[in-house]
Amino acid sequence: MAITSPTDFLHFDLKGIVNSSVPKEFGTDGYTIDIKTMNASGVLLETISAMSFFLQKGGDFTLSGTATITQGDGVTGANIANGQTMNIFLGSPMTGPTEKTLTFTGSNTAAYSFTGLTAGEYFMFTDPTITLTQAVGGAADFEGLMMPEPIRLSANTVKNLTIKRQDAGIGTAVTIKLTGDFSTNSAADDVDIFANSPSGYRMKTAGDVSSVTNSMVATLYLPDGRWNVGMGPAMPKGPMAGPPSMPDWMPPMPVGVEISGATVKENSGTANDGIIVFNIATQQKQNLYGKVVDGTGAGIADTEVYGFNPNGGFGGANTKTDTNGVFTLKITNTGNFKVGAHKPGLPAGSELTVDVRADGVYYNDSKVTTSTQFQLKLKKPSYTISGSVLNADSKAMAYAPVWAYQTNGSGNTQAMTDASGNYILYVDNGVWQVRADAPGMGSVQYDLPITINGASQSNINLKPATDTTWVTISGTVTINNATQQYMPIRAVEFSSAGVPLGREYSSNTDSSGAYTINVPGGADASAYKYYRVDIWTQSYGEVERTGTDDVANSPANTKMNNSNKTNVDITVAAAALKTVVVNFTNGSDYASNSGFLKIDGMSFTGAIPKTTTNCKN
Repeated sequence: MAITSPTDFLHFDLKGIVNSSVPKEFGTDGYTIDIKTMNASGVLLETISAMSFFLQKGGDFTLSGTATITQGDGVTGANIANGQTMNIFLGSPMTGPTEKTLTFTGSNTAAYSFTGLTAGEYFMFTDPTITLTQAVGGAADFEGLMMPEPIRLSANTVKNLTIKRQDAGIGTAVTIKLTGDFSTNSAADDVDIFANSPSGYRMKTAGDVSSVTNSMVATLYLPDGRWNVGMGPAMPKGPMAGPPSMPDWMPPMPVGVEISGATVKENSGTANDGIIVFNIATQQKQNLYGKVVDGTGAGIADTEVYGFNPNGGFGGANTKTDTNGVFTLKITNTGNFKVGAHKPGLPAGSELTVDVRADGVYYNDSKVTTSTQFQLKLKKPSYTISGSVLNADSKAMAYAPVWAYQTNGSGNTQAMTDASGNYILYVDNGVWQVRADAPGMGSVQYDLPITINGASQSNINLKPATDTTWVTISGTVTINNATQQYMPIRAVEFSSAGVPLGREYSSNTDSSGAYTINVPGGADASAYKYYRVDIWTQSYGEVERTGTDDVANSPANTKMNNSNKTNVDITVAAAALKTVVVNFTNGSDYASNSGFLKIDGMSFTGAIPKTTTNCKN
């Protein structure tokens, strides 16, 4: 271990650790890790105990399958060389991420298996781009899973994957070119090129970019749809890697791209040529020196600091404070920037405006230097509300959002649970309502408001009501004869009279358009639950369950007892879709502008109504 300074932050990634064979689940003291610090002579300085973590008993289920590597057509084998490897990751709010390495032994297939799994929600994912060497043709890039694959595990499950080569078989080519100096402290930076849409994510990394002029660094193959194409400093690899450090340059704003067949619509450089140009050559780096403090003036460590231009242009800057609350924020363009700070569990502070000029950064017309630091204040309340978020089986839910609002005031605060499902919220005196949300569970509220009166409150644990029976709604989504992959879908709860109850339960479709949503059921007719199952897509707007409607004359369309319900499908055939053409007679007045067209459905009888006035907005 290298010698470090007193203010250094250390991050450890540990592999190969074997857990104890004795489970200690929630309700026990759990396990802790001792961390020992030493000086340069090896003398022990202190021993630190980490927060408790819990090991749940292994389950009886297995998730297994085969990964098949093909050309972009999804059929032709890619002739992968012997010994090539790829990783598959499995995440769950109950367990955190784990990974398996697949090895190809002279064929295009390799098997994987995750054992000892308990029932519940899982998400399978891979690296966005997987580089493998072919027996003939050398190294090639292949497309990982575009989005985490949702898996509801209740028995041994087989999930096979097809990993396709990045070529014209998976989409239309979009070329990305860079201009400018992409280096930090004179060292060439790795750069991520990415594209995202509601139904997918693509990413490639260009290594050691340095100073370039109109240099092609990547080609992304994108299927039909609307995409945002952007770039930024390369993210560290691995499922638990943190964000990258801020480079000496600022990522430009993403570019909107629309793909339809072989046609690419974009307005970057030469419009609609399929080439996206990101140019940072005009950036001028300035440093904002500052400190994040609480109400007493004491520095707040490990706080995220961000800056952005409210008028658009280049993307935002970010950094973190050190142990004394001090930060240096790199801003690489002139103009007015909003600067703020955020720390999980603390109330949000005010954003302040700084003026970035060619000779430095100014606040209230005074130049900011290391000796005249810019200050951001976060209110650090005196007390805490802490506890855990659990599912219906009392399993801790990691990385779930938790928030509290003051019922007798305007206070609010939010945080995320840690890897052990624990949370801490910082609050002042008052009455607080605590809520959480987690995959497969929906929104959960603590039974009673929490009163803070001169002391903190602990063991405020949130979990579904013990008398709730959880059931599943499942089906597939097909629109325009195409399965809707990786799309958010929800079940919104209504009363029997059709009144919205303010609760919804969400999930996502998988790579085959299938979905499963966990919802509370009802034992009998007096306690049935009523839900509206619907989906929103960028191309088709909101579409609800089709075929069967369980609840007449109500926004709800699905009635649930204490049994699972299958075949709750959303199916809209291509023949059922009608083209609507809108002509703007004054279109020249709005040249180069873009907007959204909203069409609301309605029912009427008689002749088609005609407009009686001309409107120009």
